[in-house]
Amino acid sequence: MDGAAARGRVVIMEWLHSSRSEGCSALAATGAAANGHLHALEWLIQHFPQHSSRSRCLIAAAENGRIEIARYLRPQMHWFDATPAIVAAAARGRIGCLQALLPGNTSDAFIVAAANGRVEVLEFFIDNGYNGNVAVTNASLKKAARFGHTAVIQLLLPECNVIGVGNALRSAAKWDQTSVVVLLLEREPHWCLDGVPPMYQSIVNFVLLSVSRIGCAAIVKALVDRFPFVSIRPALLLATENRQYEVVELLLHSSDSSILSTIGKAVENAATCGDTKMAKLLVKRSSFHDAARALNIAASRNDLDIVRVLAAKRGECFKVDSFKIDALVRAAKSGRMEVVEVLVNSSNSRTKEEAVLQLASIVDTEVLNSIIRICELKTYQYLFTDAAARGLAGLVQQLMCRVDLNTIHRSLTAAALNGHTEVIKMLLGKSDLPNVAEIVEAVARNGHTSVVKLLRASTSDDAAMVHLESDQEFGNKKPRLK
Repeated sequence: MDGAAARGRVVIMEWLHSSRSEGCSALAATGAAANGHLHALEWLIQHFPQHSSRSRCLIAAAENGRIEIARYLRPQMHWFDATPAIVAAAARGRIGCLQALLPGNTSDAFIVAAANGRVEVLEFFIDNGYNGNVAVTNASLKKAARFGHTAVIQLLLPECNVIGVGNALRSAAKWDQTSVVVLLLEREPHWCLDGVPPMYQSIVNFVLLSVSRIGCAAIVKALVDRFPFVSIRPALLLATENRQYEVVELLLHSSDSSILSTIGKAVENAATCGDTKMAKLLVKRSSFHDAARALNIAASRNDLDIVRVLAAKRGECFKVDSFKIDALVRAAKSGRMEVVEVLVNSSNSRTKEEAVLQLASIVDTEVLNSIIRICELKTYQYLFTDAAARGLAGLVQQLMCRVDLNTIHRSLTAAALNGHTEVIKMLLGKSDLPNVAEIVEAVARNGHTSVVKLLRASTSDDAAMVHLESDQEFGNKKPRLK
């Protein structure tokens, strides 16, 4: 029975009805309506009214463009019951059926037509005065933006207000509809002028956040170029958290200086997550202070790749890269020598020297020797002199064999001026003391009494030795000490 009804075979339906007791299902009536078999539908309504829902049949007819069926059923129904059929006809673009079904409630149908890109249906509604109020057109514009129907948007824009355009922008940005965003931005050129209302700013900033999160670089560029008031900082942070590298690179070229504070947080996140690619992008514009924090994080995680990326940031060649020192010292203290080696290899000579000086009083001799070997300094004279000036006797002892007498003389002066007697005693045994008198005079001005006594005592001993050797040379039996 259902199959015969769907094919309009009324004779077969009558024979089955007279010879069989099964009857039919609701599919019989909807099938007849969907396929435009009016006589079959009339017969079913007469003989099986319980299975012949006029509302369902009207929807089936509207979806399939069966105008004759629509005209037959519509007068038998209340306008409220016809609304689902109007919506179905609008969704499928069945203008002929809409003509048969109207008048009726078209608000939902208008929105559905926009969502499905049915420009011809919308034009029909507008031409016949069925476009409803601005709330309907605003909702329709938002749906069209969601699904990227630019032709629908161009049709509806004159019927919408600013709120509708803003909501459509949000929807288009959320669903990555680039062409729609560009179209809507062109609709409101006054947004880029001075004195922009807060509502407009809020809309544009929301759009920027949305497209930054999903990585739509084209829209991000359009927004940044067009609107000087956009908030770059939250967009940059959101893009880094979602690993949108192209967007991050684009935002980093912004002239907005406020992003510098965000870069610090972002580069720390990259170090924490082990995101090498993101770290490479961010470290270019990060401050040395920000790089230091991120470097400490990477070093503590023993993440050599991130350490290499961050350590590649260098200051001036003749200055200490202080942001590396802390990470290097921490790595050495915890025995992470691979990290130490990476940091040392990416540092200039002054940074290496400062690191060794700080580590001299922290790590044991074996570790310090290893670090000195890794440093591979071209000359050790500056490191030696600084070690003497700071009173690092152990480091002075280790480096003694790597420097010449001139360096020892300078280092003796530095140690004396700073009052480091232990280092002075160590150096006195290696120096012929040509300038001890000058050193004594300089030290005396600084008030280091103990150092003065030490130097004078060493001078007296050396003078006595000179006289002793002279008397023995001339054959005196009883050398006289002076």
